[in-house]
Amino acid sequence: MCLKPMRWLGVGAMAALSLACMGTYEGNRLCPEGEKKVTVHEGIPFSQFRSGITWQAAKPIADNGKVVVYQDYLFVLEPFVGVHVFDNRDNENPRALGFLAVPGNSDILIKDDVLYLDSYTDLVKIAIIDGQATEVGRVKLAFGDAYYYDEDQVITRSYYECQ
Repeated sequence: MCLKPMRWLGVGAMAALSLACMGTYEGNRLCPEGEKKVTVHEGIPFSQFRSGITWQAAKPIADNGKVVVYQDYLFVLEPFVGVHVFDNRDNENPRALGFLAVPGNSDILIKDDVLYLDSYTDLVKIAIIDGQATEVGRVKLAFGDAYYYDEDQVITRSYYECQ
C-alpha cells in the first residue's frame, strides 16, 4: 500500500516514493501505472475576445477594481469582466450609464477623451461619445508577454492531469 506524499518531503523523497509506488508523481496525487502527467491548457479564442467588447445596459458591480474619474464620467473596473460607466456630474449621486464588457480587462487609463484598456493580450482604445462607447483602435498582442498564447487562443488556465 502506498502512502500519500506530504508537502514537507524533499524532491528526492517524492521521486523515490513515486518510483516505489510504480506511478508518476503528479501534484498531490500519483498517476496510475501506465499513465503520465500531461499539461492541459484552457483558454479563450482570439476571435471571441476580440469581438467581445460590447456596450450593455448598466448592471450592479459584482467585484470592483480600479476607479477613474474623468471630466463628467466615473469608470469602475470590474476585473476581467469590463468597466461600469457612470455620469458623475452630480458626484453625490452618480448615474449609471452602462457597462462596457471587455473580456480579460485588468487596467484602465484615460487620455484625451480616449479610454485605454487591456483585453488579455491586446491594447484597446475606446471613445465615449454621448454616453455610448465605441472601439476606435486595437493593438493586437501589445501585452503578448503577459499571457501564454498559441495561434488559436490565449491561455487563461493550465493544469495537470493523468493520461
